[in-house]
Amino acid sequence: MKASGSTVVRVQSGLARVARWPWPEVALILVLAFAAPVVAPIVGNQNQYLAHVLADRGTALDADWFVGTVDPYPFFTAVPRAVFDVTGLTGIRIMAWLATAVWLTGIYGLARLLAPPARQRWAAVAATILVAVTIAPILSRLPIPWVNQFSAFSGFAGQYLGGYLQPSVFGCLLLAAFPLWLVGRRAPAGARLKPTVAAVSLTALGCMLHPTYLVVVAVGLAAAVIADLWKRDASRLGWYALIGIGVLAPALAANPSLLAIGGASGESSEAMQRFAFERIAHHTLWTNWPRSDLLYIALITIAAGWLWRSGTSAWLARWLSAGLAFALAGAVVVELTRSSTPALLFPWRISVFLVPIAATALAVALAVTVGRALSRSWLGRSAERGRGIGWSVAVVAALLLAVLGLLASSRSVPPTTSDDAVALVRTSEVTGVGIVPLAEENIRLNAAVPIYVDWKSPPYASSDLIEWWTRVDQVRAVERDAETFCTTAWRQRIEWMLLPADRATPTCAADWATVGETDAWRVLRRP
Repeated sequence: MKASGSTVVRVQSGLARVARWPWPEVALILVLAFAAPVVAPIVGNQNQYLAHVLADRGTALDADWFVGTVDPYPFFTAVPRAVFDVTGLTGIRIMAWLATAVWLTGIYGLARLLAPPARQRWAAVAATILVAVTIAPILSRLPIPWVNQFSAFSGFAGQYLGGYLQPSVFGCLLLAAFPLWLVGRRAPAGARLKPTVAAVSLTALGCMLHPTYLVVVAVGLAAAVIADLWKRDASRLGWYALIGIGVLAPALAANPSLLAIGGASGESSEAMQRFAFERIAHHTLWTNWPRSDLLYIALITIAAGWLWRSGTSAWLARWLSAGLAFALAGAVVVELTRSSTPALLFPWRISVFLVPIAATALAVALAVTVGRALSRSWLGRSAERGRGIGWSVAVVAALLLAVLGLLASSRSVPPTTSDDAVALVRTSEVTGVGIVPLAEENIRLNAAVPIYVDWKSPPYASSDLIEWWTRVDQVRAVERDAETFCTTAWRQRIEWMLLPADRATPTCAADWATVGETDAWRVLRRP
């Protein structure tokens, strides 16, 4: 009986804690999460990262060479695969929506920490809505250069956290952990463990799903060390080391293939060099970055200045400044040295966290300023009236943003119907391995057929990357001169080909049957 009474007490205590949750804010965040449009799969990087997810799910992709390469992120693969088995591609879109909700939770948590106690709740809600405006399809429609490219989802070099499911979307977990890091840092020694453990758990899970965030954690911890040492405080150095180990160990345990991916000499080194500065030069060389990245640099700088001068958080100002310095220094080093090692580490990836953190800080500043002005108006004469109007405005704004996002999501058409080449290959009912133009990135997964190679989906293991470059060079040669196909030994592995309508057919394929044709494409099949 005693044990039963103890159980009842624990249940009642748990229910009481749940009852204290800010339920209106939770509901608001779930609604706001619809503000970010979710594109219909399978597009963009999903062609690369979902290949191992869909490989053995009733398709012919088992015969595809790329599907047989080393899976760099097996833990990530397992998660959407489990969802796909239950819900299909709809679940893939739902996961992207949930990731946005987690991301907004991090924004709200940070805003609460930065807002003054007297206006903490309302400033946090207003700041979250303001940040959500940047991920909704609003700014992109403005005829203002740079501003119409701004999104708090973004960082330098085209890095992006939201929009569709891929490993990087789980950076939302690191952003949700950030307010917990700050709480743990501010808390007295006896109260530091609980928020820190929660932050480590979220960060570790994010790195398990996307191990390249380990570099972000390393840069973030280095920035924290700089922020501490600025005030000659070295008391947390051991704590930071333990945190790093606590994140690194589970990430490597969940993705053991990472330890076998490397290779830095000879042919492997050349393949990595080409990958860094030919395949993803738009990410690695700052001279190729969008000029609108200057807006992000300005945003982070202004936010750090406000945090410092306002006294809101001098430490966070130093951390933002150090993080920005590391990101830009890494970009300069890569540009000057053209070394693939720092280039592939992407030290500037931390910018996808610096930008939303800076945006939240400035949104809080704006919300507090407006709130003070309104408190001196007729709204301030009645606290109850002010709360009612404030919640009404927040709900209407959230609903409007959600409607805009849902409309954009509903208009997103999957490549199975929007891509003429995909539609043609699907209706041609080809089998075996085919050759397609390198730029046709949507064929493999959307048409569910093996292809020889495409430009969008490179493998990560060095031995696989060598083979990928070999195949890319072979197809490039055929694209320059169709007759090259007839002189190659690997043509014997090709059962069908997708050709632009104006491209000549290789003479050795003159007897291949035309099994599909449009004004732009034709599909040939070996007899």
